[in-house]
Amino acid sequence: MDISELERAGFVSDLTDDERESLGAVFRAESHPVGTALIVEGAAPTKFYVLLEGHVTVHREGTHLADLAPGDCFGEMGVVAKEPRNATVIATTPVRVAAAMGWDLREQLDRDPGLRDRIGEAAASRRT
Repeated sequence: MDISELERAGFVSDLTDDERESLGAVFRAESHPVGTALIVEGAAPTKFYVLLEGHVTVHREGTHLADLAPGDCFGEMGVVAKEPRNATVIATTPVRVAAAMGWDLREQLDRDPGLRDRIGEAAASRRT
């Protein structure tokens, strides 16, 4: 995937060209219709997402937590920590996302501790 599509996601802003190219290789573009549950609370964490187009809503135990827009990322908490999903994320419009399989992302993070820190900071800022 062309890493330029991930530019709005803050965690890629300080990467070197080589790091950007390597990270782009683990992402694939996906499109989903309105109503798709991209992440289901309690499920195994298989993917990390960056929202490219459209909007999603985040719920935990039936309570609305947030609305996300292009440039926002989600799914990193479970993927990085290898823990069950702690929220449900549903497309409220048709969406296009960049998706990375968890094992591919963890491998990339092992090679780039700085990226691991940036994604970890994003996760920590949303933990409640």
